[in-house]
Amino acid sequence: MKEEVLRYAWGDSTLGGFMVATSDRGLVAIEFGRPDGNLPSALRDRFTDADLVEDPVGLATLVIRMRGWRNAAVGVDHRVGFSPPMRTTAVG
Repeated sequence: MKEEVLRYAWGDSTLGGFMVATSDRGLVAIEFGRPDGNLPSALRDRFTDADLVEDPVGLATLVIRMRGWRNAAVGVDHRVGFSPPMRTTAVG
């Protein structure tokens, strides 16, 4: 078993399809793309010490919130009131 478990799920927004990923510490990724693309592989490459688990049921509320947050960012819905918790990692 690896150090950390990342759960991920797919959603759609006005900007296109996206994937969100979380750990026990919060949101770790928001990436635009389609489920048939390479986003899970890219996530696995960035977080080599983590197991990836697709969890559409467990992350359904986050996907809905992120869809609203992304839509609000482009002026679709200003009633969202959601600031996602962010966890950053060094790139390089």
